[in-house]
Amino acid sequence: MKQSLLLKNLAVLLILFVFGIFWLKGILFLDPDFGWRLRTGELILRQGIPKMDPFTYTMPGFAWVDHAWSLSTLIYILHSMLGFWGLSLVFSFVAVASILITASRIKAFLTEAKLFEKTTFLTLPLNFRTLSYFVALPVILTSSILFTFFGVRVQVFSWLMLSIILFILFDSKNWNRRRLLLPLVFLLWANIHGSFVMGIGTFTLFLILRSVRSRKVDVTDYLLLLISGFVTLLNPYGVGVWREAYSSASDSSLRWKIIEWMPSLIMFDLSMVTLIGLSVGLVFKYRNKFSLEEKGVFLIFLLQAIASRRHLPLWAIVTLPIATKGIYFVWLEAKKVKEGVIRFTKVYEVGWAFISILVLIQATLSIREAYFLGKGRFYPKEAVAYLSQNIPKGEIFSEYGWGGYLIWKLPQKKVFIDGRMPSWRYIAQNPNELSSAFDTYEDIQGGKVDYKKVFTQFNTITVLWSKPRDVSPVDNLFKSLEVYLKVFGWEPTEFNFLETLESDGWRLVYEDETAVIYQR
Repeated sequence: MKQSLLLKNLAVLLILFVFGIFWLKGILFLDPDFGWRLRTGELILRQGIPKMDPFTYTMPGFAWVDHAWSLSTLIYILHSMLGFWGLSLVFSFVAVASILITASRIKAFLTEAKLFEKTTFLTLPLNFRTLSYFVALPVILTSSILFTFFGVRVQVFSWLMLSIILFILFDSKNWNRRRLLLPLVFLLWANIHGSFVMGIGTFTLFLILRSVRSRKVDVTDYLLLLISGFVTLLNPYGVGVWREAYSSASDSSLRWKIIEWMPSLIMFDLSMVTLIGLSVGLVFKYRNKFSLEEKGVFLIFLLQAIASRRHLPLWAIVTLPIATKGIYFVWLEAKKVKEGVIRFTKVYEVGWAFISILVLIQATLSIREAYFLGKGRFYPKEAVAYLSQNIPKGEIFSEYGWGGYLIWKLPQKKVFIDGRMPSWRYIAQNPNELSSAFDTYEDIQGGKVDYKKVFTQFNTITVLWSKPRDVSPVDNLFKSLEVYLKVFGWEPTEFNFLETLESDGWRLVYEDETAVIYQR
């Protein structure tokens, strides 16, 4: 009786498990951009949408575009009402909704009466009735990949918006009934996150490939695309959101300076490797059975995901239905061979067990990583408390990854740089501004420019930096890949910024396990 009750509710328990992993990671992990997003939301509600950079002393004249202005506002409101735990709860709902909306497109394959007729794991029946969408290997793998990238961060909403767009584009019934809603979806998306540009690109590619396949052009559909593109201009910045998206997408230097933008090939993720191998193999084997639109969108997103790990979650969402469809094709082929279904069943049982264990490992690693990137371990919590009680008269120079945290926790002082600025470049009209704070920051910590000139320019008298520690696994990884990375423009350096400060007479005034503070 208890076992029967468990089986009936196992699908719900699995969804709750995935939700719980998201929620726990969201609670533990603090995104580097969270602080400045929170302050931006507060600023918008009190003063309106800022047109210039309000947080730094290096580029105050830069025309800043917060492409996720509405989410910045929402984050501030929800944080005020629900706290960080409540925020994590909301973002977890969004992540799970993205998976379920995407998975709903594969229900027709999973409910095939004989597909998983005799498939079991130990005594657990592997079928849609028992496990819902989690009977499909790609659903489990996609969930695992999303674990790695989840947090209270605005990118999570781009997962949801992409899943909605694909839900309409690649389902014939939804296309016929709901395609007129696409302009409204893109209007919302353009005010939520700059990834709407990728959505417009996907819509465009879909229509072009569909026209090629059908050998006809539906003027109404292209008019719908035109309207969808036009409504994205209905935002506080107009065409500025397009410029912002282009500046980030076209900045090739990000791939070797910002971890999230780096190629996926240098990232060790078993779920990613498994899903890439599975999906590429299935798409190639059954290339004549997949539509041109499916193959085209899959390939473009795959190339983007390989080029930058930032795009892996989006590729996983695109791939989930395609890989599941490929597994269905394998089963159809197996039915035609003597004992083919038996062999398919055995392989699937082993695969499901292996991937389930893989996901548990990945979830554990994600939680562990989130723990070490939390408020009290990665960020200079105690050092900032010290600075709050001993506000320096001059400016503070701190690490790039801490800029957002300082904007949040030390609002009395503006920062040199934060996570918004890697692609900010312009001709500074004021001699007391930089043309690129990020490039100058890189040059200072790399020893390519005399920091004294920059610090004198801004009256910078305090340096907040991470405490020197032993060589980390990340350092070892970069060392092992040094020859490969140099080909793509990455430049190693032996320059030690803190040692240079000490040799120039800067005083160590504070030290803890995370951070050090130097002053002159």
